[in-house]
Amino acid sequence: MVAVMRKLGGSKDCANSVAEGLVMATMRGTDSHGINLFPHYISCLINGAKSANPTISRVIDKPSFTLYDGGGGFGLHVLSTCIRISQDNAKACGASFGVVRNSTHCGALFSTAKEALDNGFIVLSWTNADSLLLSFNGNRASLGTNPILIGIKSYTDYIVCDSATSVVPWNKVRNFITSGMPLGDGWARDSFGNPTNKASDAKFLDSMGGYKGYALSFMFEVLTGVLAGGPIAKEIIPMYNNPGHANRQISHSFLLIDQKCMPQNIQDRVRDLMDMVRTDCPESSDSVKPSYPGEPEDICHKNHLKHGIIITNHWLSSVSLAAGDVNIDDCWDNS
Repeated sequence: MVAVMRKLGGSKDCANSVAEGLVMATMRGTDSHGINLFPHYISCLINGAKSANPTISRVIDKPSFTLYDGGGGFGLHVLSTCIRISQDNAKACGASFGVVRNSTHCGALFSTAKEALDNGFIVLSWTNADSLLLSFNGNRASLGTNPILIGIKSYTDYIVCDSATSVVPWNKVRNFITSGMPLGDGWARDSFGNPTNKASDAKFLDSMGGYKGYALSFMFEVLTGVLAGGPIAKEIIPMYNNPGHANRQISHSFLLIDQKCMPQNIQDRVRDLMDMVRTDCPESSDSVKPSYPGEPEDICHKNHLKHGIIITNHWLSSVSLAAGDVNIDDCWDNS
């Protein structure tokens, strides 16, 4: 994947960020934001909707706040770079808040936050998206699924909530269209706002928790698009219906908190919390222990490390098709 992006003119840093982010999502079981997105990403690189050589700049740079311009780059690269830059400010001030404008789809948020988590920061991050979330008491969508990540690393464990404000992300629905499988109940609505289990009829997504998920999406739009001065809600160009190949100008924001500023050992207290959750289980269910946030993904990651991930001929063909006239056959290691 890195070789493909490099052959298509992408910078080394951007290619590495995109490849690592997509592979990490697949390894952690988030297939909706994993390597299945690579053909679409390559298509966006070819048609100019995403820049693989962005100029990432600081528009406002204060000790505890930075406004970045992502230069229209791949969101996985832009957001991870901005978080990396802001770590020095967070170390100096104890915390640092960043807002990013003029970016694109940033994949699964965990991959952009992992380095900061490894470096001892508590990370909160948000991104906005095109309008797919059914409005509360409405039959159309105004807001995006506007995901959030809250994460902390306790010794070797990643305690992470990385979730859209919808019941499922839109890319999962697209995967169900490909597989032909029915959607779960309460996932999506058709063009009339009626519940549907048919993936090909889905036009809008239900919010998690009903009104509460919708309200969170609204406030996350404030933290991202509004603060960044970028497009908001319906103003955002759709991810898959972009005939003009325009930059979508997605906005992100993030908060880094340095654990070292806390008087107590945060990692020990998080471990205490994990132990409490694990022991809160009926004796008859010893074989199924409660999970901490992020544990199912960690288990999936370990399983994929052991057994690998499947690369299909269809996926390879899709990448080659997206690359157009550029022959990328020599980019794959067939050993």
